[in-house]
Amino acid sequence: MRTGLLLLAPQAEALVADLRDEVPAHVTVLFPFRPWKDVGRSVRTQLATIFRRQAAIDVAFASVGRFPGVVWLRPEPRERIDSLTRTLVEAFPDCLPYCGEFADPVPHLTALKSEDAAALDAAQRLLESRLARPLAARLDACSLFAETEAGWREMLRFPLRGPAAPPDPASPCKPRDALR
Repeated sequence: MRTGLLLLAPQAEALVADLRDEVPAHVTVLFPFRPWKDVGRSVRTQLATIFRRQAAIDVAFASVGRFPGVVWLRPEPRERIDSLTRTLVEAFPDCLPYCGEFADPVPHLTALKSEDAAALDAAQRLLESRLARPLAARLDACSLFAETEAGWREMLRFPLRGPAAPPDPASPCKPRDALR
């Protein structure tokens, strides 16, 4: 079973729920990770240690992006997400983000995957209208999801518990901002 490590973004769920299926709103930190059968006690302990040292990550979703076949939201700032991905790759060098396909993987929250260009265009317009102002989100847990016969399922959840990070003065929104 394929797995991935995902920073859950429950504050963004209302923004994208009608466009997504199966997996809750999230920013992927490392995909693919190890097959579920290889996530034993030592791997779980190593993951728990990494995430216990990581403080929650405050981001704002303020813009919509496109990859081929994908409409997504951009979390800003991205540096702490990138840093967490690097930490995980250092700990698990056999797990390169997207199998090493991209030199600098872009952190993102996938809103819609589709081969239908009209559906992607409509989703992009819809999300841009929903983002009249940035949506603040606190990413405070990382989950390991596994692809099962019944679909993607959360198998493990690790709270981020590190020391609080100072607020980012460059953030485009304040933590109290929310989707209305």
